[in-house]
Amino acid sequence: MSAAPNQEQTKKVVNGDQAFGTGLRKVVPAPGCQNPLVEILVIYDADSTLAGEVRYFLRKVLFHNYCAACVITHGKRCEKPEWTALKSGQHDWGANVRLRNVHRDEIELEARNVAGAHLPCVLGKLMNGAYLLLLTRQELELCQGHVSSFRLRLSETLVHHGLFIWSDEISIHTSLSNGVHGTVS
Repeated sequence: MSAAPNQEQTKKVVNGDQAFGTGLRKVVPAPGCQNPLVEILVIYDADSTLAGEVRYFLRKVLFHNYCAACVITHGKRCEKPEWTALKSGQHDWGANVRLRNVHRDEIELEARNVAGAHLPCVLGKLMNGAYLLLLTRQELELCQGHVSSFRLRLSETLVHHGLFIWSDEISIHTSLSNGVHGTVS
């Protein structure tokens, strides 16, 4: 489901997080998508209660059992600044797509059923209210705690599901939908 960045992308390290250079491909909502994405939920494998936080802390310290979503969104004491920026709308998924990180006990039953045994995971909520599994625990672990890796992996998944397209492919899609052969600016 996930592909490595193309060769035009150059890796850089910025503030301890991997980022890709100016060759980064961006995504835009797929034209004509009948059921667009309205929310992205990053779901922690922990509960929001005090007891849940203590259990997670003990699991992390005693057994080195980390929640891959927590490692992406949080540093040692608080949310990573690059995650906070992403949540505030500094992403390519459109102004109408809300990004939230939540604990497993804070999600509704339907989302819980879709997440199932995949926690931590990322779900997409569609306009019709249905949920779609976007990233599993294993895919979150591949991000190795880097927000930029998460962003790229999620964008690739959204393209794979037909909810978004790569922005550099807009002219191709426009020309095909207009029946015109050639590029449209």
